[in-house]
Amino acid sequence: MTKINALNINRLAKFNFKYISVEEVLVLEYLLAYSQKNELQSVNTVKIELETGIKRGKLNTALQDLKEKGFISSKVENSRTKFSIDFDNITNKLNLLFVKKNKYGSQFFLYMQNSAAFQTKAQKAKKAKSIQKMKGKKTEPDNQMSLF
Repeated sequence: MTKINALNINRLAKFNFKYISVEEVLVLEYLLAYSQKNELQSVNTVKIELETGIKRGKLNTALQDLKEKGFISSKVENSRTKFSIDFDNITNKLNLLFVKKNKYGSQFFLYMQNSAAFQTKAQKAKKAKSIQKMKGKKTEPDNQMSLF
């Protein structure tokens, strides 16, 4: 079953479609979402095709255009394509990516690079508390049998 990755339409409207195509934006946003979850290594072209609905030909074109613009790179390891994102290049070309200069662009890509820096004190405290709680738990032997 595929995951549903929502795309913010307001954010989509801010892109400069004279510089970057819709398919390129969708693929870039898709890769950024997986990068943020630290699951970029699990992404392949078949998965992108299934989850975005972009056909193979347009997907290959979009990936090639993103590579030419320097936003992403890929290399084949063990017969599997690994994607990586060049955040510095994206940040340098924000004025070309968006229709007009806005604070969203720089904030979004800075957040993608280091999301921990944008966490509030409450979020950091909650995360530290949950880690502390997990460390304090003792594992008890499971006496029940389960099929799942």
